[in-house]
Amino acid sequence: MNNRKRAVIIILIVLGAMLLSLAANLIISAVQKSAHPIRYESYVEVYSSQYNVPEYIAYAVINTESGFDASLESATGERGLMQMSPEVFTLISSEQHLDEKIDAAALFDPEISIRYGIYYLRCLFNEFQSWDTAIAAYSAGEDTVNEWLDNLKYSKDRKNLIKIPEKETAAYVKRVNDAISYYKTTYYRNGVSVK
Repeated sequence: MNNRKRAVIIILIVLGAMLLSLAANLIISAVQKSAHPIRYESYVEVYSSQYNVPEYIAYAVINTESGFDASLESATGERGLMQMSPEVFTLISSEQHLDEKIDAAALFDPEISIRYGIYYLRCLFNEFQSWDTAIAAYSAGEDTVNEWLDNLKYSKDRKNLIKIPEKETAAYVKRVNDAISYYKTTYYRNGVSVK
């Protein structure tokens, strides 16, 4: 085989490898996007803006809580896209001073679930001043997180958790943070949507 044929074969092999690599990256990207979709955009945009919660955090919580299944009800009674309990819903809907009484069954409605879920995230952030702590409280409850913050084994400054003692909550916070990272890098640049 002469040098010219050898060079052509090498070039074809390199090009083939580059095409395979590109195809693999496109497939991986498509799979990741299907695992981290953007749905209910109009509701997320409106209520994220209204309550000053980054959209990518709202999407990450929805994805982690329900996988965007609006009809989901957990064994413990949390409902809808953001898996809110009727008790929390009743509490925060009374804080909203609504003219009309909304039944907790409305949590299966995507707009209601997103509106109140994002509002609750904002309330938790206002209380804890940290998204990680707010996300832990979204899962474990405010009282539980306040107990952890008061324990020097879990918080040195009573503001930030250095360790989450409950494995389920620790895993939840990690899953949400992983989803936040994906949503933020895939769909947002400098906090601005590139969807």
